[in-house]
Amino acid sequence: MSTLLRLRTAKNLKDLSVILGYEPKKLSYILYKIPEQEKYNSFEINKKDGGKRLIEAPIPQIKKLQKHLCNILTLCSVELAKDSPNNILSHGFKKGSSIQTNAQKHKNKRFVLNFDIKDFFWSINFGRVRGFFIKNKDFLLDDKVATIIAQIACYNGRLPQGSPTSPIISNLIAHLLDIRLVGVAKKYGCVYSRYADDITFSTNQKEFPLDLVRRSSENPELLLLGTPIEEEVKRSGFCVNPLKTRLKYRDTRQVVTGLVVNKKINVRSEYYRLARAMCHSYYKTGKYLIPSKISPIDIPSTLCDSDVKADLNRLGGILNYIFYTRNYSDQRCLRDKQDNKSGIWKMYRDFIYFKIFGALERPLILCEGPTDSIYLKAAIKSLHNEYPELIEKCSERFIYNISFLKYSKTIRELLHLTGGTGELANFVGYYASMAKQYVIWNPMHPVIIVTDNDGKRKNAATKVFAAVKQNSKNSHPTTEDDSDFFHINNNLYLVKMPHINNKK
Repeated sequence: MSTLLRLRTAKNLKDLSVILGYEPKKLSYILYKIPEQEKYNSFEINKKDGGKRLIEAPIPQIKKLQKHLCNILTLCSVELAKDSPNNILSHGFKKGSSIQTNAQKHKNKRFVLNFDIKDFFWSINFGRVRGFFIKNKDFLLDDKVATIIAQIACYNGRLPQGSPTSPIISNLIAHLLDIRLVGVAKKYGCVYSRYADDITFSTNQKEFPLDLVRRSSENPELLLLGTPIEEEVKRSGFCVNPLKTRLKYRDTRQVVTGLVVNKKINVRSEYYRLARAMCHSYYKTGKYLIPSKISPIDIPSTLCDSDVKADLNRLGGILNYIFYTRNYSDQRCLRDKQDNKSGIWKMYRDFIYFKIFGALERPLILCEGPTDSIYLKAAIKSLHNEYPELIEKCSERFIYNISFLKYSKTIRELLHLTGGTGELANFVGYYASMAKQYVIWNPMHPVIIVTDNDGKRKNAATKVFAAVKQNSKNSHPTTEDDSDFFHINNNLYLVKMPHINNKK
């Protein structure tokens, strides 16, 4: 039975609790025994425009329940998408969709119109959520079940910003808005898309349709949406934010969900330059300056000394965003572009290199293949009493005091490491030269390459040994050498699988 059908056949709290993976008593306690005012923690965060945004974060018990509901509704949404045309209108909060896929629809257009829905989540109240699941032809849920879903999802009578269920439910309810506005867009020769509360129309017509947007007679700088758009937005139960309507011609910078779309999908040049300056500063001093407002859209011209930080994760998030945005706009495989590396490719590679090998929190092990680390972990776990410096047992969990390099997609693309001996030999060859470019390079833990030393892999291991000999003053490993380890350079070491009882 499909997830959607199970939801349709549910008649009460007991039925829904089974679908959500809860005991009925536990679900009832969370919904009706925990005081309403204790279910959420409210706080404010700064918005890009200088205002404040209220976040209502659910307590762990509520959040866990909402995640279960979110997973169920997501499965239902996937089922429904199979029966609909392959034309994605909403790109927010969906697997396979992103700000990049949203911006792609409006790339290289003559005109781009942006406007926002005001108080997107808050405009969806308890009654709308309950009524949607009862009346919508795709769901048609029992009244009691729809009421419980609304009780799980809502706070203070509306969808809270900060809840795991708000994005999926708002997308389901706003789908009617998408259908109506895409009809308006087609009528006037435009392309339509929505990302959460951010709506975009674009066209290559010589003039943007006057029925869709006009300048205010009282304030020429203020743009007013036309009746066709305004009426459909209101008819769908939403309201436009009048201060966030923008119409851009192709000779000005056109931005969709924070990305420039004039010729290709890209980040703003100011954002890229800021990231480059932050990296340069960090590699020299261990610190970088953070603007008071840092976002792909608004970069202030001045930096504040009081905002000095040394957060690698934040810097990594910025570089990751730029790298995958620029890579998205160029669909060619990275390995086909080895002779023409872009600036962000090198910048992100240098950052990943420093973070993994220079900012270690514990010793790092590099194995020859993805399965070798599994065997090593299993061996260490079975011998945890003999090697407490490598692993600790806390209650029923094991905590490793060493880490193993995961050959992820990013590692493969940027560092060309998959665990092969040829790649490890190359890694040994350029390790010292890469380390020299970081003034603050002073790792506190070793990077250890573990290689096989048996007859079958003898030729392969020889490649790594030759690289070690070439890049080390004193270490000259061979397949017959019984040394425990070899120091290569910096914090880089080699450990061979030992010979046991004269057996390789």
